[in-house]
Amino acid sequence: MSSIKELMNMKGKTVLITGWSGKIAYAISEDYAKLDAVLILLDNNIENLNKSKSMLVNKFSINCEICHIDLEKGLS
Repeated sequence: MSSIKELMNMKGKTVLITGWSGKIAYAISEDYAKLDAVLILLDNNIENLNKSKSMLVNKFSINCEICHIDLEKGLS
């Protein structure tokens, strides 16, 4: 029987996660990292983004980018 990782091959695919600073979003990010996805994390808290990117990259050796943005205010 195939493992979840084999069934959900995310290698080379990009996942965009918004509102990233929450615990649920972090858990989702870890799950996608385990599946070798490229992560793009968006949030309005740059300190949490930087800290979490570092943790994910160190733990899973993945490609992870961050974007500091407040979606409620929109793009200027």
